[in-house]
Amino acid sequence: MAGEEYQLLIDHLNRMEAGIRSDLSKVSDRLGNLETKVSSIETRVGNIEIKVDSIETRVEYYGQEQQRDIASLLGLIDQKIDAKLDSIIEQQKSIVEVLGDHEVRLRTLNRKTG
Repeated sequence: MAGEEYQLLIDHLNRMEAGIRSDLSKVSDRLGNLETKVSSIETRVGNIEIKVDSIETRVEYYGQEQQRDIASLLGLIDQKIDAKLDSIIEQQKSIVEVLGDHEVRLRTLNRKTG
């Protein structure tokens, strides 16, 4: 009977081994699928990083362009203000010439105190 028990034990161990091999094969397949998915995710992340870098480059470029535009506009505004001030100064000189310096000072004093 020992021979039969031994054979039953061997058969049982063979079935267990087959089950373990089957389970191991399934785990291996799932691991392969996970590796494929991780690789796909890494590729996507790489593409996203490239796009983010591109966006950062464009944002920096447009920011610099806006700074140049603003500086140019401020320069134009400054020129227009200078031109207006020069015109006002010239007109003021003409008014002082017409009214006389003394009369202009009296009127300015009168306006400040009144």
